[in-house]
Amino acid sequence: MSNELLTIDPIDLQFAFELKKQISCSLYLANKTDNYVAFKVKTTNPKKYCVRPNTGVVLPRSSSEVLVTMQAQKEAPADMSRNL
Repeated sequence: MSNELLTIDPIDLQFAFELKKQISCSLYLANKTDNYVAFKVKTTNPKKYCVRPNTGVVLPRSSSEVLVTMQAQKEAPADMSRNL
């Protein structure tokens, strides 16, 4: 028996970086239970990332979409070459 309330897909978000352009990725939360499940998403860098909705309730045996948006950046991150 699993104690997992939600499955998250994808586990890792990858943003297709474009200079001076806002980029969004979808995150899907699937409730595998017969109960309502509340969620809250917090970012460690709220000036760079926006999460909508950042709180909510996933209905039993259903899923919800969460949109994570990286704000437009004026310059490429210093560590970007490591991710190519």
